Amino acid sequence: MFQIKAKPLYTREILEEIAPFYLKGRLLDVGAGSSKYKDIFTPHIAEYVACDSFEAPHIDRVVDAHNLSYKDGEFDTVICTMVLEHVQKPWVVASELQRVLRSGGVLYCGGTIHVSLSSRS
Repeated sequence: MFQIKAKPLYTREILEEIAPFYLKGRLLDVGAGSSKYKDIFTPHIAEYVACDSFEAPHIDRVVDAHNLSYKDGEFDTVICTMVLEHVQKPWVVASELQRVLRSGGVLYCGGTIHVSLSSRS
């Protein structure tokens, strides 16, 4: 068995790098949680909309990610971090993310990847 050692890429670092170039217009943060990346987004966008599966003061709308209650093409940018690995049908959620994104819009979707490597003798 072997181990791969590499510097992990953290979501905050990635978003800080891409924000000035790709984030724009109305932004939907799916699975926003505590909206911990909002400070990165707001200098580059017109409006920040946070949704998640629970109510909280910073959540604009409670939604099921499998059936987002937004219009087709309503957002210029859609962010979805650390969500797909927690939902029942990630392919349905991915389809919903695409549906609410306007044509030519930007989707940033990140999550964890679990890989098991083993060798047999």
